[in-house]
Amino acid sequence: MSRGAVEPGSRSGGCGAAPCRSVDGVEIGYVTEDGTHHWVPLADAWAVSGCRVRRSGKLHLVTNIVIALADQNPSAADWIAAVGQALGALFTLAAVIVALWIALRDERRRHAEQERLALTQARLVRVPGEGSKSVGRDEHGYQHELTIYFTNHSERPVLDVYAEAWPADNPRDKPPRWALKTGIVLPGQDQPFMMKVTTPGASVTLNAWRVRWTDADGRQWCVDRRGEDPIPFNGQPPRPPE
Repeated sequence: MSRGAVEPGSRSGGCGAAPCRSVDGVEIGYVTEDGTHHWVPLADAWAVSGCRVRRSGKLHLVTNIVIALADQNPSAADWIAAVGQALGALFTLAAVIVALWIALRDERRRHAEQERLALTQARLVRVPGEGSKSVGRDEHGYQHELTIYFTNHSERPVLDVYAEAWPADNPRDKPPRWALKTGIVLPGQDQPFMMKVTTPGASVTLNAWRVRWTDADGRQWCVDRRGEDPIPFNGQPPRPPE
């Protein structure tokens, strides 16, 4: 915007402004009711408040303040640009953080839903428990048939089913002395695991027992207590019977 009727160092032309005093050469412009453009040093900007400046003039006033600062003080222009860049970077960072938070939240929800569905499917595999009966005696000791019961009530097959038993003198952190495996149990199939075992006494006393298997999605499960729901199998030793 070009300068109007008043130059720096003179009065503001009909507005009653005080004589102008320069402050580092920075000036501001304003427009009076008659449309005349005026300029005053920044030090005398208070005098503009006494003029009846039309609404559009106020807009010019603000605009010219910025223009004057940029023209007369290059460091101010650099400062304004730096502030703009900093705010832009801040808003960009905030947007990235929000997007990451939403993605992580959705991933956690999907994972939780997948785990819930997997556990629901695993619960359809039932392990009622174990039982034994004596079938004789020979020079090696008492003969028994030890059976662990297993039924797949789900609509999908289960794979690599192991039935394992630890007798009383077999530590639970060691491999089981007695074990059987089958490669697949089909949907709706009963699969009792019967093992012929020999004990020094007339009854079978177990330190622990367990059935573990892999579902159709590759997750591994196990049951080591009578009638309980499956728990994830990660290579842990069996729990002692209740």
